[in-house]
Amino acid sequence: MSKNDAAIRVSVIMANYNGAAHIAAAVESVLRQTEPALELIVSDDASTDDSLDIARNAAAGDARLVLLTSETRGGPAIARNRALAIARGAWVAIVDNDDHIDAERLEGLINRAEADGADLAADNLISFYDDAPEQKRLHLPARFARAPQWISAAAYVDADNGSAGLGYLKPIFRRAAFGDALRYDEDLQIGEDAQLMTQLLSRGARLRLYPEAWYHYRKRRGSSSHRQKPETIEAMIAALDRIDPGADEALAAALALRRRNLLDALSFIDLVAALKARDAGAVARAAIKRPSALRLLSEPIAARLGLRPRT
Repeated sequence: MSKNDAAIRVSVIMANYNGAAHIAAAVESVLRQTEPALELIVSDDASTDDSLDIARNAAAGDARLVLLTSETRGGPAIARNRALAIARGAWVAIVDNDDHIDAERLEGLINRAEADGADLAADNLISFYDDAPEQKRLHLPARFARAPQWISAAAYVDADNGSAGLGYLKPIFRRAAFGDALRYDEDLQIGEDAQLMTQLLSRGARLRLYPEAWYHYRKRRGSSSHRQKPETIEAMIAALDRIDPGADEALAAALALRRRNLLDALSFIDLVAALKARDAGAVARAAIKRPSALRLLSEPIAARLGLRPRT
């Protein structure tokens, strides 16, 4: 690390694809941090809108903004890895181009993480929808939001197997703890955050979770992170299989359950397609192949097929 690099405490990475609607607020929230020793790397993924011009205008000449461009679209993991390759900060933080963060977030997280000796640190999320911004809610359940706590690899995966959704959190990473291991799986279009976290934790990284909610997470109905396609789930299963739990039996069990859940989700896609086609035979075959996928249905099969129970 050069003398100039040492002055940068945190590199903030923001992947961008056609983010014109919200990137100004995201950029402004990073550049107004109480931690001034930062760089903001916006890694563009072949956008076709004017989001980069909007980002420049939002920065208003702030030299801490770094723009990376690409001629081809590769997805958020590739865009983030491109930024990681040039990041100079002692810490790395991820902020999505449609979210925003409170002014004290980076300074608060880094100070706490350094004091506690953490390799990774995360805070709670405040979730909101575009069409109902006033309806905000804390993301984490109470058991994770009462006090600072260490999160093991098994606990992290188990939380995502349940309803806690730790994979949605946006942690900060201590670069010196990871070296080349701090890299996203480029085969993934969704779930890349949770995959990286699980991989790092499985190798002994220490994650500290803090109850403060400094990150504002925009939930857009129909966004890619809430859609499931067979190829994206198959990629997630393949990535999961690349994680070695070693002698950690609790982690091995959590990963096995996660794999079963993903297989259920894959079968569920076939089941929904059959229901939409009103193909009772295909529904039966899908249900017999993987009965556990039936639990994902929120309505009775008869209702999905347009059938009525006998009276």
